[in-house]
Amino acid sequence: MEIHILGPVGLGSREGRLGLGSDKERLLLAALALDVGRPVALDTLVDRLWDSGPPPAKARESVHTYVSRIRRALRSLAAPGADGPAVTHRAHTYTLRAEPEAVDWHRYLRLADHARAVSAEGDDVRAAALMRQAERLWEGEALAGLPGVWPERVRMSLAERRRGVAAARIAIELRLGRFAEAAAELAPLVDQYPRDETLVGQLMVAHYGSGRHADALLVHQALRRALRAGFGTDPGDELSRIHAHILRRAPSRS
Repeated sequence: MEIHILGPVGLGSREGRLGLGSDKERLLLAALALDVGRPVALDTLVDRLWDSGPPPAKARESVHTYVSRIRRALRSLAAPGADGPAVTHRAHTYTLRAEPEAVDWHRYLRLADHARAVSAEGDDVRAAALMRQAERLWEGEALAGLPGVWPERVRMSLAERRRGVAAARIAIELRLGRFAEAAAELAPLVDQYPRDETLVGQLMVAHYGSGRHADALLVHQALRRALRAGFGTDPGDELSRIHAHILRRAPSRS
C-alpha cells in the first residue's frame, strides 16, 4: 500500500488509487504521513485542521471521526493477512504506523539521498537515474488542492526541498554532458525562480554546452538587471565565473 502526498492526498494499491471523503480527512492523513512512525499530538492535529480560525467546539471528536474513516480506508486496501499501515492512538496522540517507504515523500527523500551517495562514489549515470526515479513520484504540487495555512506552508517547504534536489540532479546531468535536456528542464524553473543563482548558472552552462552562446549571456544579463533593480547588487562570484568562462569561449566541460 502507498500513501500519496506529492499531489492529491490519498491511498494507493496495485488495484488503483483511493481518495478520501473530505478535505479534513486528507489533511489529517497528510499530517500523520509527514511524521510517519512518530506520534502527533491531538492538539497539533486540531491546529492543522482548523488553522484559518478557531476550531469548532467538538474539534477533538471530529478528529476521532476522521481517524476512524482513514482506518476503514486503510483496511479496505490491505492485502488479506498482511500487516499494512495503521493509525494508532495513545496518550492524546495519533501515530501512522507504516514503513517510511510507504509514504511517497519519504521514498523520494531516500532515493535522493541514495543518489547523492552514488554520485559521491563516482557513478553519475546511476545517480541521475535514481534522481529521475525520485522525481517521477511527484504528481503535482504537494497536498494538491487542500486549503489552509498549514498545507500552504508544507507545500512551500517541500517545494524548496524539491528545488534543491532538482538542482543537484541537474548538476549531475550537466557533468554527463546532457546540455540540451537540462536546458529544456531549467528554462521553466528559472522562470519560476528568476533570482536563484544556482539555477540561472546551470541554465547558462546548459545553453552554452548546447551551442547557444548568446542565450547563455542573455540569461546572465536578465539576472543582473533584476538584481540591480531590486537590490542594487550584482550576481555572485560563481555566476561571474561562469559568465567569464562563456565570454572566453572556453570548453564546455572545463
